[in-house]
Amino acid sequence: MTERYGEKVQPAPDAAARPRLVLAGLGHSHLFVLEAARQGRLPACDLVVCTGEARHVYSGMVPGWLAGQYTIDELSIDVAAAVRAAGGTLVPAHVTGIDPRARTLTLADGNTVPYDVCSIAVGSQVSGKAIPGVAEHAVAVKPLAAIRTIGERLDALARSSGGQVVVVGGGMAGVELALALRTRANGDASRGAPAGTLEGTPGGQSVRVSLVSRDTVLASDRHPRVSRRLERVCEARGIELRLATTPVQLDAGRITLQHAGEQQRRRADLVVWATGEKRRRGWPRAGCRLMRAASCWWTTGCNQSAIPASLRLATRRRSRRGPTRPRRGVRRAHGAAAGARAGPRTR
Repeated sequence: MTERYGEKVQPAPDAAARPRLVLAGLGHSHLFVLEAARQGRLPACDLVVCTGEARHVYSGMVPGWLAGQYTIDELSIDVAAAVRAAGGTLVPAHVTGIDPRARTLTLADGNTVPYDVCSIAVGSQVSGKAIPGVAEHAVAVKPLAAIRTIGERLDALARSSGGQVVVVGGGMAGVELALALRTRANGDASRGAPAGTLEGTPGGQSVRVSLVSRDTVLASDRHPRVSRRLERVCEARGIELRLATTPVQLDAGRITLQHAGEQQRRRADLVVWATGEKRRRGWPRAGCRLMRAASCWWTTGCNQSAIPASLRLATRRRSRRGPTRPRRGVRRAHGAAAGARAGPRTR
């Protein structure tokens, strides 16, 4: 029994009671489930949301925030307020494991939460963290604290004698970030420079931005004309492009790059990691039969007859709203498994 989270997080109800729908994580797909609940379009259930995030950030707007186009409130959602508006109960802890046979989720604080229907959208993780020094010296664009760190460190460089910013990743996200960082450093944001930025100061002009990509062109997944246009824009904005280059190690204030078989250590006062994302491995795979064609994992307990078909169908439909192409790292699982505990499974 988990009493600290209120009456709605008691042992799972029997078939005669309202089923409990637990949303593990607050990925984008789960926002549509909350919307359906708020609008009364979700069948009757006890709705529980498990996430350790106080605010859910839409990463696609982060470059715009860095460039001064948005405020934090405009690119993020108050999780507690969103859950409350949907009539649900918030469990303020990340989910770290799942036991399909017992129908329970394990939380980061050691507590467990029972479920009848569980939808899993815990998001993806940044790729490339295995490179020495990345975890210690690079900054990603998630979570919210990391985003603020990028802005604060860039502003500090702009106030000082300048410095070198290195964006790793030549996809669309990396290009947007490099342009946004250059805009912020120069203090020419469209809606006024963010707090702490010195508009038009010599220090801001002396902040240099480099973009590193292992590919030979920017945005290699786009049309070649798009790639060439992006390269021209970056060069016109004074962004140094280092293509066909791979980072091999990060140290305090330095990054080691490899190009054409040769390595070179370069100054790097701020390294922003935008190499893309990969799906999380580990606990979501334990005991869950996976399907790859939807936008979130979906699993129920062993006794599916206790779950109204309308709720199972509605959960799957709401979770699949939005772009038809699912985000990486977010998949769907359904059906009960043979009781495997949470943890990585050998293929």
